[in-house]
Amino acid sequence: MSDPNDIGSAEGNSNSLPHLHFSDVAAIGASFQKISRRNKRKMKNKTFGSFERRYSKLALNKSLIPERKRIDYVLIYPNEFSKDAKDESRKLELKKHEQRRAKFEKKIESEGFSIQKDVIGENVFLKLHCPFKRLCVEAEKVKIEMALKNCEIPASKPQNCIQRFADEHLDTDKDVTDFVSTAFVMNKIHLFEGWESPEYFFRPAVRSLLVRSLNPSLPFSPSGYPQLLEE
Repeated sequence: MSDPNDIGSAEGNSNSLPHLHFSDVAAIGASFQKISRRNKRKMKNKTFGSFERRYSKLALNKSLIPERKRIDYVLIYPNEFSKDAKDESRKLELKKHEQRRAKFEKKIESEGFSIQKDVIGENVFLKLHCPFKRLCVEAEKVKIEMALKNCEIPASKPQNCIQRFADEHLDTDKDVTDFVSTAFVMNKIHLFEGWESPEYFFRPAVRSLLVRSLNPSLPFSPSGYPQLLEE
């Protein structure tokens, strides 16, 4: 009798399926899943590769305006540590705070932030900087709209008396140019206005919005810091 776990038979036909066991089929399936996951990772790396190649080429042509390290968030806590506490209950309380801060810093570094600590007087200042590439990843994720390069919208003439009065008597941003905008795509960054200057590509308000979207400590809610501490 044949094994019910066998698939196919070689008896009587040289062109029949090979003799396979269910465990062999399962192993083949697992192998295909590994290949699929590997291919997905490669596709993700291609996106970053395209982004990085464009800026490498820009740097070689000496057209890249270097990005200065901007401080995006400043967090402050007292300069007091458990090792210096004499009271046992206070020492335990400070130890708990230190463990939470360590988890927070590890989490925020995994999000791409760089951290700088400064001790000034009785406080520790935790300065957070989000690199340009990480901002771009977030901008694509939230589908923020950015201006397209060389797609200016011509200024229209005042259509009514209110617009004419405003142009004549009120101070307005006449030098600001409107552009056609679309959802930001990271590997198409060369199509967007001002991409040669990472420092100024995102307006301050947009940068703050993206950083706030990234920062797991804001706001303090079940989806923010408390959840972080449970992980």
